Amino acid sequence: MTTDSTASLSLFDNPATRCPVALLLDTSSSMVGRPIEALNDGFVSFIREVMADECARFAVELAVVTFGGGATIAQPFTPMAGADLDRSRLPVFTASGDTPMGAALTAALAMLEERKRFYRDHGIPYYQPWMVLLTDGAPTDEVAEASRTVHRLCADRKLVFFGVGVGDGANMDRLGAICPPNRPPRRLQGLRFAEFFQWLSRSMASVSRSAGPDARVALPPADGWAAI
Repeated sequence: MTTDSTASLSLFDNPATRCPVALLLDTSSSMVGRPIEALNDGFVSFIREVMADECARFAVELAVVTFGGGATIAQPFTPMAGADLDRSRLPVFTASGDTPMGAALTAALAMLEERKRFYRDHGIPYYQPWMVLLTDGAPTDEVAEASRTVHRLCADRKLVFFGVGVGDGANMDRLGAICPPNRPPRRLQGLRFAEFFQWLSRSMASVSRSAGPDARVALPPADGWAAI
């Protein structure tokens, strides 16, 4: 969306409290066809909705890690303020390979720690980071250590984690073991990626308008995208 130099410049020019958001997206071979198309469309709508919100666009910094045949940093943490909305500049997700969810979690957790260290070193306030994991299957690698880290950070109120299962093939038991006990995973209704990403953008708008980094935030209802 932007170059690293542009991202660093806007970081210092922007006085808003930051909300780092890491999206972990399953791009394994089972997502081929309409699922990956719907994921791409939903992601684009998320970017545009965040950019359209006067508070969220200055608060949200977005990173994307995909996992399909390997864990790939598709987008390093980038401030949304000043991002290029040209679709040709956005990541385009393709489906292939197995589901190395553990590697994706490990990469995203390391990125978050690095970003928080950067904020602290430069005196930049930030909200609890968000991590959102979408998958239509089950991990094909080891996830236990990364899951323990997720649970510890969530218990210490240093991370907000959401797990979302896509389709009937999503292993909700395995996903539930990754999610913190107080926030079990939800299953997406059909391919309602657009509705999910709309909910996520509205959640970011709520966070960016909250009283401060430690404030509890009431999130929008999930009934537009989550299965009962």
